[in-house]
Amino acid sequence: MEIHARAAGISGFLRARRLAAISLGGAATVFSSHALAQDTIDANAKPYFIVGGIVATILFAAFGGYFFAQGLRSLRLGAAAHNWPTTPGKVVSAEVVKKIGYSDGKYEYYSPEIRYSYTAKGTSYTGRIIKIGLTEVHYLTEAPAREWLARYPAGAKPPVRYDPTKPEVSTLEVGQVSGCRLIFAGSIGLLLGLGGVVFTIWSALTPAG
Repeated sequence: MEIHARAAGISGFLRARRLAAISLGGAATVFSSHALAQDTIDANAKPYFIVGGIVATILFAAFGGYFFAQGLRSLRLGAAAHNWPTTPGKVVSAEVVKKIGYSDGKYEYYSPEIRYSYTAKGTSYTGRIIKIGLTEVHYLTEAPAREWLARYPAGAKPPVRYDPTKPEVSTLEVGQVSGCRLIFAGSIGLLLGLGGVVFTIWSALTPAG
């Protein structure tokens, strides 16, 4: 089954990484250019410098804040899962799904997707998480995705860990994946946002020539 996923999983991460690399290179070029060494800014260009700095600040801060928060959430849930209660579960379906991503062209990637049922506090739920953060990790080859599902074939009855305060949140394995990478990506975005603030202030304070 193919799913077009322009903004999800690895395609989003690759685009974010590419955007960060381009932005870092562009920022280095701008800040090392002769323009910043000047005592004045062209009067016609100054408003564009200021607006551009504000837009860059908002975009990079939003990008960085989102990924940083997602990374912290993965770390928090992964640690908390060690203390979650368990309940019997049953795997309803388990399959490797081929998806289509777009980043410098079209490419295929693979995601291990599972669905299992369990009952917590007298209510039936359906879970889809093998390990916290795995839903954000996809693979360019099929084999690693299949390794995740090898332990959980359809019909298997693994214990399910669930959040006692939110029983609909569950996982089959403790710990987490991808949290540190998300925090790293978020940190890059926040640093670029800070660079946008500096650029905006410089543009606003430098006299127009």
